[in-house]
Amino acid sequence: MKIKSKKLIKGILIAEVTLSMTRCAYGFEDTLYKMFEQTDIAQHIYLGKDWKNVDVTKIIEQSLECSDNIRKIFEEIAQDEVGRLTLRAFYQGQKIFGKKLRVIEDRAYINKNGDAQTNTFAHEDFAIYLDLTQLNDVTTVGYCNGGIFEKRETAINILFHEFVHAVHYVMDDMKDLDEELLGHLYDDNPDRYYWTGGSVQDDENFPPDDEEIYTIDGLFLRDGQIQFNPICSVLFEANQQIKSGVKIKDISIRVLHCLFKDKPEDYISFDVLDRIESEVKTNLRKIFIDSSH
Repeated sequence: MKIKSKKLIKGILIAEVTLSMTRCAYGFEDTLYKMFEQTDIAQHIYLGKDWKNVDVTKIIEQSLECSDNIRKIFEEIAQDEVGRLTLRAFYQGQKIFGKKLRVIEDRAYINKNGDAQTNTFAHEDFAIYLDLTQLNDVTTVGYCNGGIFEKRETAINILFHEFVHAVHYVMDDMKDLDEELLGHLYDDNPDRYYWTGGSVQDDENFPPDDEEIYTIDGLFLRDGQIQFNPICSVLFEANQQIKSGVKIKDISIRVLHCLFKDKPEDYISFDVLDRIESEVKTNLRKIFIDSSH
């Protein structure tokens, strides 16, 4: 009896350490769909009983207008469980919206203020504008266990991030987001502007809203409670890290939307970032650990 107990304890420890190797792919994907369906996000669109079985290859062929190079990246996204969920959710909204999503390469989007923007989703054009030729210059802000750092971006992560914006738009969720979560987290702290325009000044051209923190980290506020949507950049990237053997506690998440600056400890409220990281990793543990059984 004692020998069996020791074996059981050892098995539990091994399961924790090798979570990425032992989790059941079906269980993980099933957990994602259940979590998505339980949020009120999914209620904007009638999904239908067979929406989880739509062929993602056909979605890429029929719902997107892009080059062969971009199509290959979407095919790589479709190999990921979070990517497949995102493509299928997009399809449900896009077929009602009635227009293909275009991905326009190496050309900037000119916004209403006359500013040129690349690597952006423009809902007015229902298009993603990408400039992957300058990929080495694209950096965002990473965060892990209280440390902030410059995060180099990849083509697949950039495209997926902008694609999530498109998902929000066709599911009618991006249109009614305001500053509920940022106000809840930051109150009057001007750091909330780093999630939109990147300025601490009150700029009417870049009013803070929840769309970026929602797209990046999947967090939104409903009835005073922070909730999590699995269609988000952080889960897509976390899944990559888990598969490479990174433990949940050591997963790096993206925070903010501004360019990285020297000595961020001089201007960033780390207590709020700690809370955001805690909220994200609580959901990651729920998803990855629950789905491993």
